[in-house]
Amino acid sequence: MKIQSGSVNNNIISGDAFTGHVLWAPASGGYRLRAGHNASPTFNTVEDTIPLLFDTWYHVDLTYDAATQEMRLYKNGVEVDMASSVPVSNDPTGFIGAFNSAFELTGSINEVRLWSVALSESDIRSWMLKKVTATHPNYCNLLTYYRVDETSGAVLRDWNTNLDGNVMGDPVFSLSDVPLGDEVDFTFSVDNTTTLSLTSASEEVMTVDVTSGSVGALYLYRMNENPNVTTPPAGMDQLSIDTYWGVESLDGSSVIYSVTLDYAGRDGISLESNLRLATRSDNVDLIWTDTGIFPDVVNDNLFLTGQTGTEFILASVSGNPLPVEFGDFRIDNLDGKAVIRWSTFMESQNDFFQVERSGDALNWSIIDHIKGSGDSNETNVYSLVDRRPLPGQSYYRLAQVDFDGTISYHENLLLFVNSLTLSVRAHPNPVTNNVNFIFNNVINSDLSIRVINTLGQTQDVSYIF
Repeated sequence: MKIQSGSVNNNIISGDAFTGHVLWAPASGGYRLRAGHNASPTFNTVEDTIPLLFDTWYHVDLTYDAATQEMRLYKNGVEVDMASSVPVSNDPTGFIGAFNSAFELTGSINEVRLWSVALSESDIRSWMLKKVTATHPNYCNLLTYYRVDETSGAVLRDWNTNLDGNVMGDPVFSLSDVPLGDEVDFTFSVDNTTTLSLTSASEEVMTVDVTSGSVGALYLYRMNENPNVTTPPAGMDQLSIDTYWGVESLDGSSVIYSVTLDYAGRDGISLESNLRLATRSDNVDLIWTDTGIFPDVVNDNLFLTGQTGTEFILASVSGNPLPVEFGDFRIDNLDGKAVIRWSTFMESQNDFFQVERSGDALNWSIIDHIKGSGDSNETNVYSLVDRRPLPGQSYYRLAQVDFDGTISYHENLLLFVNSLTLSVRAHPNPVTNNVNFIFNNVINSDLSIRVINTLGQTQDVSYIF
């Protein structure tokens, strides 16, 4: 939340009666965070000693443990006050941004999470800049989750249950610059030896190394999605559509750091020298900017110094570095016909798929083309039936072709088509070191396996029955 200059009461979350509860930052209290309930002993049971700055985002938490009767107030993950022997409040009604339909907040709220338990300081820090999911250790105790993603309307959606809120007055919904990542790495002890690091699903590794400055906390966050702005900087053709990164500092002077984006583990990069790194200030910034750096093709990374808090994304001056991210890729035997199925999680500049067949895994022929989805950030499922597989055994491989003609081959699957009714599935795909093959409808004595790579080389196989 944040408050504006000239605000008066600034009720953040409150009840509907003077015997209720309140979390606020009133002008009468010097714009310091305060909280309490039952008006006894006071609505200011816990209180910060430092005033809030205007037009500055804060993560605010108020916890109350009915068993111990302890109330704790946190600002940006740091406990600023605690009170004991606080009586229980039974006010069943709550207002966000007001007290009893009045005393409104003059400012902004990014999202609200209400829990049935008092979260620990560790949990608050781990999740305050991270989207709440079922992996949260107290997810079963999440009562309501208002993400405030609406752009208009009279209803505030509850993303956890069905306790939607009714919007009162005439608030303005706007794009938020508050970072909420899918994954975070953080520290509350920042100096020039601080290092943060995260790895994406596509095996990119982003590392932040602090070089100077001091802040109360530093967060590195990763977004597993398409950014809200997908237009690349001038001179670039494509931005990554599955991952971008950001760095956020809290409480203190600015910190200066370097970032290293290691792409060595990312599959599908056809021309490493075309990779670039783009940047913007936050989610409200509608323009990605070229950082002007070039890849280190020896160490397989992009390195940038002198940063002070921004977002980053992998880019390319000629096509996306990873045109397609594959999900499942499998082949089944259906009454002597080869049924080939595959799925993708995201596609970029994907013109079509090409399915090829071989009898020896060396000489290949094209059996069909399947139209791709171009640019997509959704799951797409494809299939092809080969009604006349080769006598004996058939090998199949899948190629993906960009609009510019760039072709990328993926893992081979071997289908035995004789008297066996065989189904085989490979996971994960693509594979870096090890791949698991799952076979159905065969017994151990019937099974003979050869794994052959795209060069026709037989690979080592370990059997687990």
